[in-house]
Amino acid sequence: MNKNTTTTKPAEGTQSAFEVIVGNIGTVYRGSNFMQASCKFAEYVKQSKTGYGRARGEDVTLMHNGEPRKEHAGSNGNKD
Repeated sequence: MNKNTTTTKPAEGTQSAFEVIVGNIGTVYRGSNFMQASCKFAEYVKQSKTGYGRARGEDVTLMHNGEPRKEHAGSNGNKD
């Protein structure tokens, strides 16, 4: 996990795309609103950490234009 993830600016005239992906659930948000994506990311990170529902212990990733912007490594991950 790289805490210094950089993102590229979308080409002029295109819209930023945000996506939140949760381990065994899949995509839980897809849209152009950063605040909504951030809130959804925080919601699922909390569920992952607290062991609530299907998101318990799962990885959560906030993507921006196809690149990881924020990542939470859940407790269900490989521990080799």
